[in-house]
Amino acid sequence: MSKVLDYQAHLKPKTSTNTTVDYYVPRGSVDSPSTTLIQNFPNRFPDTEREIHDLVRRQEGWDGYEAPRPNLASIAHARSWAEQLYRDVRAELWLKPHVSSDEGGDVSFEWWKGQRKLTVYISPREVEYVKVEKVGSSLEMEDGSVETDKERGTLWHWLIS
Repeated sequence: MSKVLDYQAHLKPKTSTNTTVDYYVPRGSVDSPSTTLIQNFPNRFPDTEREIHDLVRRQEGWDGYEAPRPNLASIAHARSWAEQLYRDVRAELWLKPHVSSDEGGDVSFEWWKGQRKLTVYISPREVEYVKVEKVGSSLEMEDGSVETDKERGTLWHWLIS
């Protein structure tokens, strides 16, 4: 999904003493006909993609307690689900999840933000979630399945709000 473009930052000549940006990234040619917008912020999604892909290398007993290898169909579904989530929210804050697999061979994503935690479990055919929020001295929990793009977006907005 991601395409890494090779750009080099150059020192920007200071034109006044009020300049706060001391570098710029020149535009380069790209293969696609669309105009590429360069931002000076790191894209954290390739890290997530790499961690999902690395699940393929896990062997039986990867956790020291006879956990099965991650299911290849779960890995493929997780990658697709994460890509769609990223496309949906890329204009917002992307939080890099903890990526793992569970005792059933399915993929899990876990995000923490403040007093909130969102865990998403992805099997070959379904996506389920558990939301946990600390409110005062108690924990509020909710679980369910994610079947639509709207439900996926609602979970994300709950997490980052």
